[in-house]
Amino acid sequence: MQSDLHTFIHSLSQNEKRYFKLQASLGFEESRKNYWHLYELILGQRNYNEQQIKLKLGSTRFAQQKKHLEEKLLDSLRSFHGGKSMVELVNRELSNYHIYSTKGLYKRAGKCLKRAEELARRFELYPELLRILEDSIPLITQTAAPKLIREQIQIIRQEIPIIQEKMDLSLLIQQEYLYFITLNKENEFLRRTEDAQNALKLVEQLENKICNKSIPAIAKCYFQYLTGLCFFLCGRFKESQKAFREELQVFEQFPMLKTAYADLYNRSLGNNALLAISLNQIKQLDSLFSSVSLIDLTGTSNQTNDLRNYLLRLRLYVKQANWFNAAQYIQANQIALITSEHQSSLKTESDYILFDTLRVYLELHEYRKARQLLHRFLSETDATLKTDNYVMARIIFVLLHLQQEETELAESEWKSLKRFIRKNNRELTFETQTLKFLSKLISNPSPEKQQQTIRLFVKELEQLKSKPEGQMTLFCFDLSDWLIGLKLTN
Repeated sequence: MQSDLHTFIHSLSQNEKRYFKLQASLGFEESRKNYWHLYELILGQRNYNEQQIKLKLGSTRFAQQKKHLEEKLLDSLRSFHGGKSMVELVNRELSNYHIYSTKGLYKRAGKCLKRAEELARRFELYPELLRILEDSIPLITQTAAPKLIREQIQIIRQEIPIIQEKMDLSLLIQQEYLYFITLNKENEFLRRTEDAQNALKLVEQLENKICNKSIPAIAKCYFQYLTGLCFFLCGRFKESQKAFREELQVFEQFPMLKTAYADLYNRSLGNNALLAISLNQIKQLDSLFSSVSLIDLTGTSNQTNDLRNYLLRLRLYVKQANWFNAAQYIQANQIALITSEHQSSLKTESDYILFDTLRVYLELHEYRKARQLLHRFLSETDATLKTDNYVMARIIFVLLHLQQEETELAESEWKSLKRFIRKNNRELTFETQTLKFLSKLISNPSPEKQQQTIRLFVKELEQLKSKPEGQMTLFCFDLSDWLIGLKLTN
């Protein structure tokens, strides 16, 4: 049974929990004991069990008790995070402005409004700035000379369309940003020429719309992110890295965005580190890893950050062929590779971790673990998402059957894979070449002929890797690199 309150409580950071405990300890003993007891019971449950809680607390007014606890948690979090957001600071000044205006203290009200406007302009809070300009009109009518009222309101009217245009461009960028985020959840890469061209055209059109226009800094971050993601999906990794670097430059230019948009900043750092590893730019990694470790995230975001950190460090071990240390790292961290949460929101990260872990097991000849991992992935994953990775997993499974001299199983799996590729219209260069390669291995059981077939196929893959399609196909799992040392006899 799911519970939003259970999820809410378990999303709190340690600092937020400590603060809530402190706030609760200041209340009257009788009024706090019920909601505090409920809080402790829910916090102690890994999986929510309402019946168990009701046995300890009783069923009377249970719904009201949950509501009361939720309100107390919200009060505590508002207090804990109060003043940390620029929007909150602006709203506080606006609230003070309205209080002073109501009391007729227009001079003090004007100072509060001026501070609110300065903050909104400095941090490009355009929705708040519109509200400030609108709220300033009553003050103008109370304090300005009659002949200046029309002039000052006219200035506001002239500025409003400019602000609205910036907001509209910002929303347009966020709209396309979310489109590419969704696209990346469904596709590892855009390997079909038409799909790649359409994505690149969309980015080009957006760039033309915002060219020479003033847009908020955060919109610039979103634009560089979606540009980097688009190039990545099209296999143009150096151009992707350039865009992600430009996004980091915006964060450096506006440091307050690192806190306000910590998750976006973290993903940008992660993307830069991932591409640096893939492009063998190892020297850049120390500073990127240091920046990631300094990010202050809470709850689910912090768990996501830990997962990305784990992914990057594991991928570095794999890139350096440091198999022993990679195995120790896997054992020491015990990261859950595939969960329902990762399948939906962190599918990309989960797949990278799985294939890198798989590569470590294969290199250390831990085939039983490799097969268990593959079986789990293939039985639980959605074949319509990240189909490239699904196909790669099935290819590796065929090779493992052959490695274990299970020729009949290998042939059966190969035929099933061939049907899947045809049914899903995946007969691209890599899939076509690989199916032929597997067919030759199955039909030629001689070890000498199999090793010769492997060597020829590795050459084909190396040629394919010189093109974007090959770089995309082998990004998650470098099949050619693994095949170089593969022997299909025990």
